[in-house]
Amino acid sequence: MNTCKNCGQLISIPGQNVLCRECVMIPRLQQEKEEEERIKKNVEIQRKKRIEQITLKVKDKVEKAYIYCEKKHIDAQLLSEVRFHLFNDDSSVYFNRDLLGKLSGDLANIHKLSVESGIRLYGFITDMKETGGYNGGYKIELFCGTVQKETLNRKAKEIVSEHKRIEEKNRLEHENYMIYKRKKIEIQRKIEKYRVSNCWKCSKHLSSYTDIVCYDCRWIKCDCGGCGCNYKAGRILS
Repeated sequence: MNTCKNCGQLISIPGQNVLCRECVMIPRLQQEKEEEERIKKNVEIQRKKRIEQITLKVKDKVEKAYIYCEKKHIDAQLLSEVRFHLFNDDSSVYFNRDLLGKLSGDLANIHKLSVESGIRLYGFITDMKETGGYNGGYKIELFCGTVQKETLNRKAKEIVSEHKRIEEKNRLEHENYMIYKRKKIEIQRKIEKYRVSNCWKCSKHLSSYTDIVCYDCRWIKCDCGGCGCNYKAGRILS
């Protein structure tokens, strides 16, 4: 019996200056451990670089998005905050427990990157319109971003205010147009023969007693703008 020159353990290997199996394996194990540490270090470096690259892409981003909600009734209102959930590569939008829809395009990609980088994506509802039809539902405008929540909320309020201003402007313009239309038709009934037609553009039924006759082409003009003045150009474009 001999002893290991390194640790003094009794071994059955003949000769002098011999090493036991454990001592022989120490350099190899040490080398494997160092290689493992090196790989882990490289992986961590690459991960940090990836996070830095993602952060540059998604930090301080703001985007508008539109989603279609198939629910007939939702409790969400203008400026309600929504939350996002990533599952199976799908970016879903929730208000409380209600699923409103899914993100797509650039914003869906920003959401995925924000989850990977740990940057929070916020979102607020800035417009809601009923889609109509048998099944009902809503078209919802979202204002989302990775900026501070308070900053995003302030900008969302500005968007809502602008929407309301435009809606009020359109309402007044429509009221003024209807007043003009009624006066025009009162005069028109006295001098125009009664005739009917259909709009070439939207197929709406038209009458010289309920719709304005175009001064230039003498066609009955539809509220959508269709008349003889734009008939040829419109037919070519369609």
